[in-house]
Amino acid sequence: MTKTTQKTKTTQKTKAKPTGVSPFGLPGGGMTAGLSPMQFRDRYGLSITQGVCIKAGTTYDYFKHICNQRKRPGVDLARRLVAASGGRLDLDKLLIPKTMLRKSGEPPMNVPAMAPVTLAEIHA
Repeated sequence: MTKTTQKTKTTQKTKAKPTGVSPFGLPGGGMTAGLSPMQFRDRYGLSITQGVCIKAGTTYDYFKHICNQRKRPGVDLARRLVAASGGRLDLDKLLIPKTMLRKSGEPPMNVPAMAPVTLAEIHA
């Protein structure tokens, strides 16, 4: 009497790959489109943001100015940033009107303005 063994194939479920095009394999495909520069930086972190900046041909320091609305990129740079981010950055949010740029001396973004404090209040 012969015993036959039968091998069973186990199928592994694979995760679906994101449909969006991203040079860094960012999760979510094109589902996170429309991010402002600051939202992008907060969501994807320093290393990915630096990579996007390098791919777009700018520096991370300049991108920080864009995030804080201190500077505004030119149209060509804004388009390169959108392309380098896989479409996650919003072109309209990069190209804010010059009138919306923050003036020198204004507090940084996301930091509430503090009322001025006098020396009498400090020493009281």
